[in-house]
Amino acid sequence: KLKEKLIVTLVNTAQNENYLKDVPHREFLDLSVVYRCLINTDKNGTSSIVVTNDLAETMGMNEAQLYEQAMANTPKLLPVSIRPMDEIICEIILKDIVSREETMSVIDEVKGSSKGMDLYVMTNSEKFNGASELLFPENLDELSKKFDSDIYIIPSSTHEIIAISSTGKDVNELQEMVNEV
Repeated sequence: KLKEKLIVTLVNTAQNENYLKDVPHREFLDLSVVYRCLINTDKNGTSSIVVTNDLAETMGMNEAQLYEQAMANTPKLLPVSIRPMDEIICEIILKDIVSREETMSVIDEVKGSSKGMDLYVMTNSEKFNGASELLFPENLDELSKKFDSDIYIIPSSTHEIIAISSTGKDVNELQEMVNEV
């Protein structure tokens, strides 16, 4: 049953060097893909366990099998969520004051006729280890289509990433901003 609950997550390779000794993983850019078993998701939160080398052995799976199964499961168990940053902020601020429809109306009024959004947030339906959505090329394509341009990915946390259009942006300024944050 655990095989059906396998999902992918991402961790920083350099910062997790010791941790990675005990878990099956593969490198992705400067990150590592780590596997978890999703135990429960409900209104109280999400619970999962890390697949250690010992657990993988008990499951009778090697790293390649874990990767294949988790990549197939993740989009089904934790579907991608791509939303404009200002929509998320307004919902957080206005959530206890007005309805979602009223919140969206306020957003539309503030945006006026401006085309597109400056920032999008990509995570998953549970906002749990959502940065792993980077592993799915179709998600990056969808983000790029939102801007009708190439994109820059700004690291936010293990739970989400922020995307911005590459058009008219100075990559050095973006890098400086990320380093300052």
